[in-house]
Amino acid sequence: MRGSRSFRKQYKEFQEFLRGKPALLPIFRGGTWLLAFTYFLYDSVHAHEKPIPSAIHAGVLVILSHLLVNTLFDHSEDDKLKAKRHLDSVVKPLKQGMNDMQQSINQLKDCIDEYTQIVSGQQNLDGMVAVHPKMDFDAFFDSATQGERIIMYDTFVPKFDKFLPSLTRAIERGVTVRFLVLDPDSNSAKQRQEEITFPHCIPFKKYSAGITDYVQAITELYAAVSKKFPDAIEARYFSFMPNMPIYVIEDNQGNPRRAFQGFYLRGSSENGHHGEWRFATATCSLSEFHRYLDEKWERNAVNAIPLESKAA
Repeated sequence: MRGSRSFRKQYKEFQEFLRGKPALLPIFRGGTWLLAFTYFLYDSVHAHEKPIPSAIHAGVLVILSHLLVNTLFDHSEDDKLKAKRHLDSVVKPLKQGMNDMQQSINQLKDCIDEYTQIVSGQQNLDGMVAVHPKMDFDAFFDSATQGERIIMYDTFVPKFDKFLPSLTRAIERGVTVRFLVLDPDSNSAKQRQEEITFPHCIPFKKYSAGITDYVQAITELYAAVSKKFPDAIEARYFSFMPNMPIYVIEDNQGNPRRAFQGFYLRGSSENGHHGEWRFATATCSLSEFHRYLDEKWERNAVNAIPLESKAA
């Protein structure tokens, strides 16, 4: 009897202590679940792979443990409300953290999916859609539509007169053209001429004559279309060292829509490989090409090629 009274006294004291600590309630309840799960694992192993009886034992343990916890935490409504508020203050940031983590996981999945598409060829990195063995100027000019602009940035295009019919058709559709041409008297022209060694070296006179022939073809085109389309063609010289040939089509809003980009190596660039670029919302290479040409055009405003006087 004395031992029973001592236990009841200790139980009451412990209960009074817990009533002042409502935040311990979720800890005790979580502990009962952990204890039951641990028992389930232990009992499953020692029950020789018979999990159903172990689950029943664990369930009984959870029920008894919860009854004990609920008895210990026999709080007033105010205590319960305080405990709920405290629990909410803990759980709310935890939920937000879980939501943020889930969002990060979803973003990571999207990146993995995008990378998988790139690797598998379903999507092209950075807006590049193809690599062509050489530049097809006729097809490029034919792809431009009314209100668009073609920008030609190159040292010069050999035998450009053979492409004039397709470019004329584009102008007749309402397309305008800008040419940025390497100044034949510049040091950059000399340096580029010295680079061309395949299939054989080109004398500077022949190289500069190629630029002159290119300008002559542009002038002939201007003379043919200027009466009906006086603002269709503009041309300027540049004298800085060219980095690569770039050909761009702007849409009717002035945004780049399509581009081809070659390489200045040991041979003539138009017979080398060209990358084809399209607009990609998540990337900026095509836009960088476009901005680069815009800057070069503005920087050489004083170097306009007088097409009117040459065509006269």
